[in-house]
Amino acid sequence: MRVIFEFLGGPLDGKTVVGDEGSSTEAARYYVLTNHGTIGQRFRLASDYAIDILAREQLKTETPHHFHRHYYEVFDRFESGNEVLVRARYVAAQSDHGADEE
Repeated sequence: MRVIFEFLGGPLDGKTVVGDEGSSTEAARYYVLTNHGTIGQRFRLASDYAIDILAREQLKTETPHHFHRHYYEVFDRFESGNEVLVRARYVAAQSDHGADEE
């Protein structure tokens, strides 16, 4: 099945990723993180900025990086034929309790 993930708000506002279910694409990972695009499912993501910094620098243990955590919630899911569109919107920061891991 082809998976399309759209983001509304937050650091990923306007981003769309596409991939096949079961592949190693971003879209497939988000699909798994959200229990196959279940409406109401919340998940935590790193911003592109945080990923870029960590890709250039080693993870610091003495003085660790402190990146803001970003949460999204699936609010719309539409399936047609061999394609599913999942839309997620940014939600206010919260504690890790009750949110899925990255």
